[in-house]
Amino acid sequence: EDSLARLWNVTDDQIERLIEIETQLIAVDDAVKGVAPVAHLLVFEQAANNLSLPNLQDRQRELKRIADEHNPIFVTIFIDVRLNNNVIALYREHENQNKEFMQAIQAPGLFNSPPIFERKNLNNNGQNNLNVMKRQPFIAIPALAGDGFTNLAEDLTCSLGFWAKRRQTQENVFVSSGRCFRFDQDYYLKPWGLPNLPLSDVRNHIGKMDNRVVHNETNYSILRVEGDVEPIGFIKNIDSPDYAELRIIDNNGLENDFIETNNLGVHLCKSGYHTRVTCGFLRAHTARFFDAIDPYRINYVIDMDSNTGDLGGPVYNHYDRSRVSIYGIINGAIGDITLSTDVDNILDDANLDFVNFLGELVNN
Repeated sequence: EDSLARLWNVTDDQIERLIEIETQLIAVDDAVKGVAPVAHLLVFEQAANNLSLPNLQDRQRELKRIADEHNPIFVTIFIDVRLNNNVIALYREHENQNKEFMQAIQAPGLFNSPPIFERKNLNNNGQNNLNVMKRQPFIAIPALAGDGFTNLAEDLTCSLGFWAKRRQTQENVFVSSGRCFRFDQDYYLKPWGLPNLPLSDVRNHIGKMDNRVVHNETNYSILRVEGDVEPIGFIKNIDSPDYAELRIIDNNGLENDFIETNNLGVHLCKSGYHTRVTCGFLRAHTARFFDAIDPYRINYVIDMDSNTGDLGGPVYNHYDRSRVSIYGIINGAIGDITLSTDVDNILDDANLDFVNFLGELVNN
């Protein structure tokens, strides 16, 4: 069963039509946003509180200020327009460490309408203890977005985000999460295969990683392709009965002129080493994620499962069942909420060009 079929609770043969309908709804939503001159003629459902968007944005800034003072661990703060409130998502297991932060937010008189706390359970990271790495004769091994990679000690596993090239040198690189960085270490491909089959111990050298994390802004890392692998512009989707590899057409919906995913409720999917391919709905923009080191900006908050080994994996939207557009990479999760950094922010900051499934540079 296709991951989109699971998300929408339909059969695989209905997916194409639903993608078309979603695209039409996005176009309508964009048109409706231009009705401000006649907004006084419209009737809206009463919200659960009297908070306006400027109110929510002011509260968001205050919540972030308090968080900066108290340095909470694994906390995400965002605005949920469906709930018309600010949401603070955190793990139950970290409540004691975050006690001062939570008390400060709930101080009497700070907010007339309190923000919403969503407490999530901390999942096991599920990383497998694999066999000792074996060196194989050189064969160029294809590396897909969503495949796993690991260091020699095998004490971390992350996922490849997307293929890019440095603008000055045209060097091939993979983009992944900055949380996967280890100083001066080599990384090796760790692909995942068919369900219920043992993972292969044949992993090939990729290269070293350049760390690049902009404090309070964009979190990512650049993995240089120096070794035995060949990057290709496809996403691993091997659980699908029909499309084991998805063709990466472009980034941020350029084909449909959706320069940004501003339409809440649209589908986004991800491919990653641990939870493989899952899909969900876009819930919010412009969150702030506080991990154990630095806080940084999140562009997409998605109701979607992911886990530690999925860090760095691609987040994408379907044009149809076999063609997709990359919107970002996974940079964190709080329970069943997945957090993604925008692809264009990474490309601009790192001076990279995006590469599609044909090996061509995509011009933004």
